[in-house]
Amino acid sequence: MNKLPIKFKERISQTITITEERRVVLIDVPGDDSFNADDSNHNIYCIDNDFSVIWKVAGDGIIYGVDPFVQMKLKENGLIEVRRFFGNIFELDIESGALAHTGWTK
Repeated sequence: MNKLPIKFKERISQTITITEERRVVLIDVPGDDSFNADDSNHNIYCIDNDFSVIWKVAGDGIIYGVDPFVQMKLKENGLIEVRRFFGNIFELDIESGALAHTGWTK
């Protein structure tokens, strides 16, 4: 497994604990060009206690340029609801990082 890069560790803006050994983290993407488009658009990771990456959020096919995830919320069904900057909402599978589009908000 790869380690979460140092620049990402410093920018963790939200964490959801899944188990004692696993956390899903949202990386805050700056408004400058210090992150490339792929890192910006896939800024959710599942990591272990050593910051090793278990998975990186999957692509969703609904990206408008640089469109990072900006919010996560653990739902009662065990899935995580995530929202992109431009408003698309998804459910995130905590085992695989797969996404299912569920809606849109302003």
